[in-house]
Amino acid sequence: MATGMLRVVGRLRDILIKAIETDEGDVREEILNDLLSDVCSPIEEEVRHTGELKEYGEECRYYYEAISMFVVKEKDGLEFTKSLVTLFTCLWDVWEVRCTYALTMHRWLFRNNFEEHSLKSMMVMIKGANSLFWSDVNALSELYRPLFVFLISQLTNQEDCLGDMDTAVYADLLKLASRFICYYDLSGCEASHLQDLSTFISMIHSSQWFHRTCDEDESSSMGLNEGSSGCVIEPASIVVMEIVHQLNSICIEEALCRYVEGVSSLKPELVNCLDWQTRIKLQV
Repeated sequence: MATGMLRVVGRLRDILIKAIETDEGDVREEILNDLLSDVCSPIEEEVRHTGELKEYGEECRYYYEAISMFVVKEKDGLEFTKSLVTLFTCLWDVWEVRCTYALTMHRWLFRNNFEEHSLKSMMVMIKGANSLFWSDVNALSELYRPLFVFLISQLTNQEDCLGDMDTAVYADLLKLASRFICYYDLSGCEASHLQDLSTFISMIHSSQWFHRTCDEDESSSMGLNEGSSGCVIEPASIVVMEIVHQLNSICIEEALCRYVEGVSSLKPELVNCLDWQTRIKLQV
């Protein structure tokens, strides 16, 4: 039994309960802000190698990584998850809670059957992740790279996946990944091959999530129905449209230069993206 992780997750639960029971808005905001800071803290070296978190510390740098693994790997973690999700739901309107939810519960959302989770749960996770990734861009950091790597690994998963993902959720996840694929340095991790945009788009096309989410007739032409309009959008077009949007949105010069370097791996022969690549060059 991972008693160290039980204490960590138990503290997370207790802090959420304390925030809910607090009537003063300023106090609640401070509690939740401190909680987000705590889960983003690096695991101390003595805890990583010799403490009760040893089995997670070897492969995790931050506490949020260890928590996200614990809630899907351990029976005790799964039990804690039921109460955690209920508590998170009560505070979803708070920015810090959406971010904490994305950091700690993303693996649980993917590892369990999607039919058990509401559309709202996934959308909250996506909103929280988007805020976190923007925080990295604005701070020129990679604190949330492990979360990003997990999400793009799921999107490009070539093996069987559990459950069925809502089309709108899939489209938003693809947009999210496309938005930041050029920012994060993926070298040295299991997703390093996805740094090449051509490979990323190709693996989206062949992924299990793409074929299971899209209608069979549409997936045969590599299309994705988005929204009630019924229009078909190519994954390649989604990627380049989001890149164009980011080029217009990033205000920090160093972050923009870093982002532009990542665009260089986009090849014009990709499906329907030659026109968009021209737009990207014009933006640059």
